[in-house]
Amino acid sequence: MLFPPFQTVLNMDVSEFTPYVFQVLAQLLEFRPQGLGDAYKALFPPLLSPSIWSREGNVPALTRLMRAYLEKPPADFVAEYLQGMLGIFQKLVASSKNEVNGLDLLNSVTLYMPPASMNVLYPTIYEVLLTRLQAKRTPRFKRCITNYFCLWAGKFGGQAWVSVLDSMQAGLGMNLIVNVWLKRYETDMPTNRMEIKVTLVGLCRLMPCISTDAMAVAACTTVLVKLLSGDGAVGAPAQDDEPPIELEVSSDSTFNTLQFARRAVFDPFADITDVQGMVVQALRALPALPPLSDKKDQAKLQALLQSG
Repeated sequence: MLFPPFQTVLNMDVSEFTPYVFQVLAQLLEFRPQGLGDAYKALFPPLLSPSIWSREGNVPALTRLMRAYLEKPPADFVAEYLQGMLGIFQKLVASSKNEVNGLDLLNSVTLYMPPASMNVLYPTIYEVLLTRLQAKRTPRFKRCITNYFCLWAGKFGGQAWVSVLDSMQAGLGMNLIVNVWLKRYETDMPTNRMEIKVTLVGLCRLMPCISTDAMAVAACTTVLVKLLSGDGAVGAPAQDDEPPIELEVSSDSTFNTLQFARRAVFDPFADITDVQGMVVQALRALPALPPLSDKKDQAKLQALLQSG
């Protein structure tokens, strides 16, 4: 019923309304129980057109709509357009303004696309990410890329993550772990509840890869202890949701989140219900635990190991 008027708005290219149309389409698809229908399939190819992404006001809503497509079966339908989606990711991540949307899209591609299609592409994806990191290492991008590292390692394993990076350059994986991934938490700890969970899962699955590096183990253990005890670096309470987005993106186009159509919080590791137990198991599996530099953290670590 809603598709004809929505199609009219899109065909007429009414820039003031298209972001709202994309948000509503995304929510309808997110709640659709039976997967993609013919109408949504017909709508998808035009959504990959570079021109539609060139209008900044469309980007957040289009990103959400792309993610909704990725979450719905059949996966092989969207997989046919994988190169087009990765092209959009590359364009978004090159821009400081759109980097969060680019990583959001990549997260969903990583979670839902068949591994057989993705494995050969990961070196190229990481090259895009690291090129951007080297060119413009903003705090927000460091947060986005390290969250992606956690998501990837949490899904596929820490050793697989290191192997992909080392296939690009010998020793690159450990270099990034020490100088980018773990270093981020010295000044910027996660405060969002789901970000905290993804970080804990990812670091737990990274632990076996760094077990012979005492400094890396100590740094990783410190992060795990602080997150479990609620002692984030900035001392902010954990949050359940992100605030509403009201972003002025250009002189003639503003993106506003529709309050009734906000995206529900998604847990990529919903099957893991005892995160603290997972952390304890990962720490106990290490051949040795170096002492932590902060006495309070050391005391909390001992209490954690004695629990459960």
